[in-house]
Amino acid sequence: MIFIATSNGVYVVDTEDDKIVGKLSIPHSLEIFGICWSDFLGKPIFVSRNRPWLFPFKKKSTSCNLYAVTNDHLLSFSLIGKVKNLHDVHQIATAGPFVYLTDTSRNRIVVYDIKKGRTISNIDIGSERKDINHVNALSIEKDCLLIGLNNRGHKEAQILKIKLDRLDYSKKAQRGDMIGEIIELPNREHTHDILPFNDDYLVSASHDGVVFNAVKNTDCVVGGGWVRGLASIGSTLWIGESKKAERNKRHSSELSGALNKYDSVTFEKLGSVSLPGAGQVNDLLFVDDEKLTGSYKLK
Repeated sequence: MIFIATSNGVYVVDTEDDKIVGKLSIPHSLEIFGICWSDFLGKPIFVSRNRPWLFPFKKKSTSCNLYAVTNDHLLSFSLIGKVKNLHDVHQIATAGPFVYLTDTSRNRIVVYDIKKGRTISNIDIGSERKDINHVNALSIEKDCLLIGLNNRGHKEAQILKIKLDRLDYSKKAQRGDMIGEIIELPNREHTHDILPFNDDYLVSASHDGVVFNAVKNTDCVVGGGWVRGLASIGSTLWIGESKKAERNKRHSSELSGALNKYDSVTFEKLGSVSLPGAGQVNDLLFVDDEKLTGSYKLK
C-alpha cells in the first residue's frame, strides 16, 4: 500500500493493481503534509496543519495534530498528539517514541515524544528563528537524521546529516548545524524529499520537475511536472505530481494530483494513478502488506 498525504486528505493506493482503495478526510484540517511509519506504534502516522486563530489573515499554520492510521475496517485514524508553536510543518520522521517535525517558518526541527505527549527539544538550524533555510524534508537513514534545506532559491539546496546519538534531548534547544555535516547539492534549488536509494539519496527539485541523485548529482527523472513525494518499492519508484498553480489556488479540490510509477533501474515511466481533488501531493509512504493487519489490505 502507498499512503499519499495531500492538501485534501490521505489517499490509499493498492500497489498490486494501482488503484485508489480508500481516502482519509480529516475535519477542519488546513492540509495534510508529512507522513511516515512509526515502529514504536506499528502504524503509519501523519500530520495535519491546523488553522491559526487569525486565519485567514495569518496564512501559515502555527500548530499541528499528529494522527495514526488505525486498523479497523474503515481505515480510520486516531489523534496521538497536538504540537503547539510549530509553524508551517512539512515532512516528519520517527525514531523510537520520538517524532521529528519540520518547523519550517522557525528554521528548526521540533522533537515530540509520543510517550510523554509533549515537545521535548528543538533542533535549531542556525541562530535565527526565521524561514531562512526553509527546512522541509526529513528522513531517517540507519543512525542518522537527514534534513533537507531548501534555502528558498537564495542559494543552492543542501542536506544536513546528524547522527542520532549526537542529539541531546535534555536540552530545550540545540544547534543541529553545529553537530551535523552538510551535503552540498550543486546547482539544485527548491528541493523536497530525501529518499535513501542505492548508496545515494533521491531528491526532488520541484520547480524543475526533476528527481536526481544527491551524491552523484545526476538526473534520474525529468519532466515530471511539479514533483514532491518519493517512495521506492523493489524495482519500482513512485513519484508524486501536482499541477502548477498560483499559491492561493494550489490546494483547491478542483485540482487533481497524480502518483506516477517508474522503473527504479531505467527510470522509464510505467504508469500513473490520478488523485481526483487532491490539490497538492505532499508526501508518500509505502508500507509492505506484511506490516499491515486485517482490513488494511482491503481484500
